[in-house]
Amino acid sequence: MHEGDWRLINRWRHRLLGVERGDLVVFEEPHTRIPVIKRVVGLPGDILHFRSGTVYVNYRELAEPYLRPRVLTESYWLGAESTALGENQYFLMGDNRYLSLDSRAYGPVNRSHLVGIVTF
Repeated sequence: MHEGDWRLINRWRHRLLGVERGDLVVFEEPHTRIPVIKRVVGLPGDILHFRSGTVYVNYRELAEPYLRPRVLTESYWLGAESTALGENQYFLMGDNRYLSLDSRAYGPVNRSHLVGIVTF
């Protein structure tokens, strides 16, 4: 997706059916309250590790077919190599990992901040 693209947002699916890993969601950015779109990488109760440019969820490498080839995911913003998610917390990341301001910077996002799921 690019700035200026139009997408439909389902504001009820996440409330009725839940959120799945890999979903694109709209949420209120914690510091600015501006709606942004990011991908769900971690679900409530998950443990995420970042090692050698790769994301591991619950000690298994996360398959990310939506990323361009050779994209590395660094955890330097978190200052830690792992993050454990609590109840109703999601770890959200942009697909443009090098320039994305996401959960690596501001931490997990609470379910209450989710606005909807992007549909095409």
